[in-house]
Amino acid sequence: MNLINILLKIAEVFNRNNVTWAVGGSLLLYYYDILDSPNDIDIIIDPKDEAIVFEIMNKLGIEKPSETIGNYKTGVFGKFDVSGVEVDIIGDFFIKSKKGYYLHPFPPKELKIIKENNIEIFLDSLENWLETYRAMGDPKNRVKLIDGYLNNEKGMC
Repeated sequence: MNLINILLKIAEVFNRNNVTWAVGGSLLLYYYDILDSPNDIDIIIDPKDEAIVFEIMNKLGIEKPSETIGNYKTGVFGKFDVSGVEVDIIGDFFIKSKKGYYLHPFPPKELKIIKENNIEIFLDSLENWLETYRAMGDPKNRVKLIDGYLNNEKGMC
């Protein structure tokens, strides 16, 4: 999968530069076998790493203009085309909800780490994404998928 090759390229450089990062969104769900075909890469970063992340991403790809979306108040956001794959960089991810603004907690208490081709890939918390999708109003029907997965995991313990 081309997305994975691009992610590995980004991960290798981020890790070498000690960036605090994790995969989120549909690619995160792909890694948990919740979704079959993600169409982009969402990477959550620690805002303190913004300068180095944008420097790296501008070397790996081309920054694209991003439209402002009324329900989001993201502190750090960049959209990049890396070899034809859309990569979104997100930090301080605030979402306007009925209860005010919800902040996607990052970094989570625990990042899951997997290795692919000897490169560490950090996976954001599924529980965090469950709450994030809820705050978004579940525009892509992901809440039920994540909730079902988490409930099955708890049932297996």
